[in-house]
Amino acid sequence: MKTDDYRVVFLKLEQLYEPKRKNEDSVFLIMDGSAYYDVEVEEDDWIRICVERGDLIVIPRGRNHRFTLTPKVSAFWLFYSTASPRTFINQCLL
Repeated sequence: MKTDDYRVVFLKLEQLYEPKRKNEDSVFLIMDGSAYYDVEVEEDDWIRICVERGDLIVIPRGRNHRFTLTPKVSAFWLFYSTASPRTFINQCLL
């Protein structure tokens, strides 16, 4: 895998509360602590997912989503555009 195939960005999670819609899949790995990830499944119909240390969540492109913080959390955020998140994860595990 070439480094040009993906971009890796560290984020302050306070900036993620406002709903966002991305043109690529969003992949989050929770490094420490916990948070709630809100995902809009239909217009004005949201589900809340509790994520904790070690959890990986993939949000498909075009889906509104946001984080709700707990007191301590860190996240690793990947945008991956040349292969599916599953392909990326499998390559990382090899």
